[in-house]
Amino acid sequence: MASTEEARSKISETEKICEIVLVEAAAALTALTRGISVNGYGIFHDYLAVRRNLREALGHIQKSLNVLDQAAWPTESDYDQV
Repeated sequence: MASTEEARSKISETEKICEIVLVEAAAALTALTRGISVNGYGIFHDYLAVRRNLREALGHIQKSLNVLDQAAWPTESDYDQV
């Protein structure tokens, strides 16, 4: 069982990780919806821009996944300590 201070630290660090993930998820969504338009045939006007947007979104998603993988998630006993 973790001490109160260890539990608070773990919860605080995980909160920061969650904030990073939320920011990166929002950035990914923005990249995915930025300037996508199609012509009368349903073809992208600028497929290279769509590709750039997808790559940018993928970067944000990958950063989120990397940060999540580093998290030491609090346990129920950690929450009970604070």
